Amino acid sequence: MRKGASVIIRAFNSERYIGEALKSIIDQDYDGIITTVICYDEGSNDKTLDVILSFQEAAPPNRPVKLVRHTHLTPFRALQKCGFENVDDEYIFLLDYDNYYPLNYIREVINGAEKYNASFVFTRVKVVDKYGQELGWLTNIPQNPYDRCELIKGNYIDASGIMLRRDCLGIVKKLLLKIDSPYYDWLHEDWLVSLLAIKHCKPLYVERHVYYRIHETNITAGIQTLPKHMFSIERSIKTLLAFYEIEKGSLSEREINTLKKSITNHLLSYMSSSYKYINQKVLSLGLAKLISLEVLRRLFSYIRYKT
Repeated sequence: MRKGASVIIRAFNSERYIGEALKSIIDQDYDGIITTVICYDEGSNDKTLDVILSFQEAAPPNRPVKLVRHTHLTPFRALQKCGFENVDDEYIFLLDYDNYYPLNYIREVINGAEKYNASFVFTRVKVVDKYGQELGWLTNIPQNPYDRCELIKGNYIDASGIMLRRDCLGIVKKLLLKIDSPYYDWLHEDWLVSLLAIKHCKPLYVERHVYYRIHETNITAGIQTLPKHMFSIERSIKTLLAFYEIEKGSLSEREINTLKKSITNHLLSYMSSSYKYINQKVLSLGLAKLISLEVLRRLFSYIRYKT
């Protein structure tokens, strides 16, 4: 194990923006070695690989770029099976290919982790457009950012704002083995990793930020269409169910009740959006509640049975 930092980037059709992400890592003012681990999806059909290879060839000795190729995977499975399995350093950062770091980001986060002996650090995320113009904050951080129930209600920790110390990563990796079913392939991996890390590791919120780019090919952000909106809700529900599947038997009554309420809210949003889309606006919420009752009954019976 090395004392430096690793940054995991998942690259799939990333030609347009990955260069800026890589440059922001190379330009960091951190004195130690920063290894960029790129999980390159061989399903890509643009010039992503050419960009990666050019940076790999030109990278200075203290900023090596490690290329790991894999067959096509969902973002969660690429992180789990490629990213988490190919890091060798003490501090592991995540960075989406279309986001980027301020100059002092890695140094500041590591300093905070070392000062408070934190094994899971998270920061804020500032939104920029495709030209780099700042648009505001992606999420609001609650008054108590360490309250697990606040995080169960809704995610406020983006992947690019996450740092895991190696011991924390080991815990998270082991827990994720409990959800090997393909059902969980598409979920919000940053939310799930944060839920597990904030429960099992020593968390620290650092008042720093990364830049999160909004553009036309974002999976969850950007221009909202019905399919994108519905898909995001589906991923949210699967994330909460995955967290329960991993943690069943160890959740408090307050956490279970918050989990049920969060799932209910997402299901109602899903149903309401469906009915609004087919122009049944007056009855949409009522119909959503009625149709969701059976789904909720089955989900909550499962939770009661497993707890």
